[in-house]
Amino acid sequence: MITFTPSRNRTMMRVISVALVVMLVLVSALAALPTSASTASDCAAKGPNWEAYLIRYDDTLTDVARLYGVSVADLASWNNISNSNLIYWGTYLCVDLSLSSVVPNPVTGVGVPCASSDQGIRYGDTLSGIAYAFGTTIKGITQVARIANPDLIFAGEVILIPPFGVPSC
Repeated sequence: MITFTPSRNRTMMRVISVALVVMLVLVSALAALPTSASTASDCAAKGPNWEAYLIRYDDTLTDVARLYGVSVADLASWNNISNSNLIYWGTYLCVDLSLSSVVPNPVTGVGVPCASSDQGIRYGDTLSGIAYAFGTTIKGITQVARIANPDLIFAGEVILIPPFGVPSC
């Protein structure tokens, strides 16, 4: 039989208290996770005018809204986001292209900003990927952006995209 002395009782109470605090922290952290993170198929199911945007590290709702020419409020509303300062990379945002100033790229089918002629380079970007996304060529980008070595671009740079690479609106 185990008998508890007053000092063991205090120790047990401390252990139980710490365990409860840890459980509360975990429960509150789980409650903060997105409950309605969209997938690409969720966005496609909304209709032909909807596009899925994969959130990348360092993206903000403001960045994505600016990219598509929509308001942050609309973007948050379409995606059931209550805190526009809290999005999770690796999840998708659904964008209603019928309300945006973006047209689909005829080569890729991916939305391309109408009013933009420059592109910010992010970690992991390649000129071939950017050229493909904008329906142009690496040679076209290197000529317009005056890039001497197409194998050497840096995150944070802003390069020009040839006017023929962006579909007219």
